[in-house]
Formats: sequence, structure tokens, C-alpha cells
Amino acid sequence: MPSRTPPSGLTAEAPGPLRPARVLLVYLAIGAAGAGILFLHLHSEYHRHLAIWDARQSSVAGDRARLVSNWLRERRLDAEANSRAPEVIAYLSRRAAPSAAAVPAEDLLSHLALLNQTKDSYGYLGTYVLDTRAG
Repeated sequence: MPSRTPPSGLTAEAPGPLRPARVLLVYLAIGAAGAGILFLHLHSEYHRHLAIWDARQSSVAGDRARLVSNWLRERRLDAEANSRAPEVIAYLSRRAAPSAAAVPAEDLLSHLALLNQTKDSYGYLGTYVLDTRAG
């Protein structure tokens, strides 16, 4: 069997045994670096999702506030339009007249067709006529 000799300039020394403390330190350093990278990634993802949900909630809240505002504006305009209607003015003037007790109730209710139309068109259960002048 021929002897194996390394090429010139190279030595055939076997590497020394790895020390367990060095191996443990390398594993710990790799684990700590991996845990740090994982923590940073999870932290950034958490804040990114938090910002997305905050934007969604703000958008939904803004839409709901706009819907409620529009609904209130429409109801106010309906009330103002109904209060200017000749039928309602005639009804209220008859009720306010001193001789209102002499007017039959059927005659007063005949002027409320506009309020019944409003009630039916919006699906309301009823309409109310309020007089702020009454104490």
C-alpha cells in the first residue's frame, strides 16, 4: 500500500476536537439572533395590523356618523316641510282658535292627510304634532 503524503506545503494534521463550550456559544448566538429577528418581524407585523384595523374602524365609524347625520337632516327637512304645509297650518290655527271646542274632531282630522302620507311613505308607526307655544 502506498503511503499517502499530502502535497507540498500542506500538512495532514487533523483538526483538534471542538470544545463543547464553543459549540454551545455558537448555538446560543444563532438562536438569539433568530429570536431577535423573529421578535422584530412579529412586532412590525403587529403594528401594521393594528394600523390596518384602526383605519377600518375609523372608516366604519365615519360612515355610520355620516349616515346618522344625513338621516337626521332628512327628518328635520321633512318636519320643516310638513310644518309649512297649508293643511298643517290650517289644523293648528283651528286648534289654537278659541272656538276650537266647537269644531268637530272629524273636521280637524281631515286636514292631516299630509301627515298620514309622510307616515306611510317612511313606514313610521305614527306622527305627532307638537306645539311649543303651549305651556
